[in-house]
Parts: sequence; C-alpha cells; structure tokens
Amino acid sequence: MTPNRMTALWARTALLWFVVAVSLGLYMGITQRFQFTPAHAHIGVLGWLSSGVYAFLYAVARVGRPGAIAPKLHWGAHTLGVAAMTSGLFGAIGLGIASMMTLVVLGSQLVVVSVLWGAVMLWPRLAPTGE
Repeated sequence: MTPNRMTALWARTALLWFVVAVSLGLYMGITQRFQFTPAHAHIGVLGWLSSGVYAFLYAVARVGRPGAIAPKLHWGAHTLGVAAMTSGLFGAIGLGIASMMTLVVLGSQLVVVSVLWGAVMLWPRLAPTGE
C-alpha cells in the first residue's frame, strides 16, 4: 500500500485529533471535570478514529488524478464539521453556554454531509479489480 497526499493528510489529521482527545482526557481526569465527556468522545471517534479510517481508505482506494479538489473538500468538510461540533459540545454541555448548541447542530450536519460525500466518492474506487 503506497501512501498518497490524501492518505498523509488524513493520517496527520488523525494524529492531531488523537493528541487533542488524549489531552482533554488527561485534563478531565486531573480536574475531575467529566462534563466534557461528550466532546472528548466525539473528538476521539469522529476526529481520531474516523480520520484514521479515511487515511486507510484513501490509501486503498484508486484515487483520481493528483490534485483533485473533491478529496480535499471532503477532508475540509469533515475536519471543519468535527471541530465545530466538538467545540459546540465543549461549550454547550461542558461550560453550560446554551448558544453553543448552534455549533453542534451545524457541525453535525457538516459531518453527515461529509460522510455521505466520502461514501459516494470512495465507493466506486474501492470496487474489486479483475483477478
């Protein structure tokens, strides 16, 4: 399996989300402030895990021409959506700022769109080839 630019971008993004998730978990444990658990969980699953899976899928998929915009937009929509959703969860649930739920809603919608977009874009590229 040969990494490509999108693989590297997704993998590095996954590592950053992992550092954020572990750091928030450490903060929560030290301070005993577990109201941030929803944000922590979403950072771990949608940030770290999903980005890591996309890195794998982009490595396996027969991607289009180098420099194609659709994969970059997919990465941007997913990353922005996760950042907005988890920031909103941190503020709304963790800090009690009700207006932050707007970020949760918008970020969640962007994540759903990016997941559907990724599935539609990657599905044909993951089809088996002649053996």
